[in-house]
Amino acid sequence: MTDAPKQIYWDSCAWIGLLCSEQDKITALRSIWEDAKAGKYEIWTSVYAYLEVIHSKAPYGEAYPPESDDKKVEDILSQEFVIRVQIDVSVARLAKKLKRDLHHKGLKKRSDAIHLATALYYNSEELHTWDASDLLQFDNQLKCKNGNNLKIIIPAADKMHVPLFAQMHLPKMPRIDDKK
Repeated sequence: MTDAPKQIYWDSCAWIGLLCSEQDKITALRSIWEDAKAGKYEIWTSVYAYLEVIHSKAPYGEAYPPESDDKKVEDILSQEFVIRVQIDVSVARLAKKLKRDLHHKGLKKRSDAIHLATALYYNSEELHTWDASDLLQFDNQLKCKNGNNLKIIIPAADKMHVPLFAQMHLPKMPRIDDKK
């Protein structure tokens, strides 16, 4: 009997880091991606990521061309090991409560409240982010629906299962700023 995959949650900065091959993120994200392909992880995310990833800026500050990059975003988010969840009434209410209760402690962005609420509601073991100003400070301070504390971390390549210099195979994952 094999172990169930570890349920992790990626906020939008993780998706942008992967799609844009951001230097400070790509090694860890590709390592997790390969482990997810191998069944070690399920990567959960809110469908809100579709809006945030398209709304973000490319590495050189240019806006993403929305229609030409929709397929790239769709391809990466539609992998079988990526679990996309809706923002339903329960998640929205939890996000509103978190935003209200934690605003004075640094949870300033509504989008981060949505990602945090989704990870908590669906019992993620870890939330992976690079958002130090809003999310990282709440590491191990908030309880998931199942009563477990949520780990909120910046994933590090040296903590992942794939060797740092292993060849990564990322089919259907062109950089979002690549021209067709």
